[in-house]
Amino acid sequence: MGIGPEPARMLRELNLPAGFSVIELGNQMWHSGKRRDPKFWSKDASILYNKLGCGKYESIDANGGATILADLNLPLDPHPGQFDLVTDFGTSEHIFDIAQVWRTIHSLCKPGGLITFDKPFQGFPEHGFWKVDLTFFRDLAKANHYQIMQINEIEAPRGRCWRGVMKRLDAGAFRNPQQGKWAPRLKI
Repeated sequence: MGIGPEPARMLRELNLPAGFSVIELGNQMWHSGKRRDPKFWSKDASILYNKLGCGKYESIDANGGATILADLNLPLDPHPGQFDLVTDFGTSEHIFDIAQVWRTIHSLCKPGGLITFDKPFQGFPEHGFWKVDLTFFRDLAKANHYQIMQINEIEAPRGRCWRGVMKRLDAGAFRNPQQGKWAPRLKI
């Protein structure tokens, strides 16, 4: 998906501290809007983060264009540490083991750090393996003590997305969520 004008605005509004650290899933591009626009431009996303005051920038991808070459179906080895901001602007839906991706996101985010995302939930034919329901984020947040700071439904040219920000509140280990709707009936 990349970082268009709206996600860039959301990042600016986070008021991240000077020198913050960020790790992106995917080596993202920052772009000005629609490719059909004659004034369209696209730049490496690290430029946006530098403008926002970033002190440490990393990205993870299997395509060879990121700072860390890794298959996100697997745990990261060696682990690159923890970050103030972890972004998933259009990567996890392309990874078959999406649960492992979220274990990785959790381990990369510092307690008190933020997780931002754009995830398709409707449309986007042939786009990736997964489209996620709102319950995914609500139950993930509940299981892992994340504060949902915002989740918005976004209309995109190819479908609809969830765009949001969650804050990791504690240093606890990642827990697989149970769907809240059914959790009271579980006997395990």
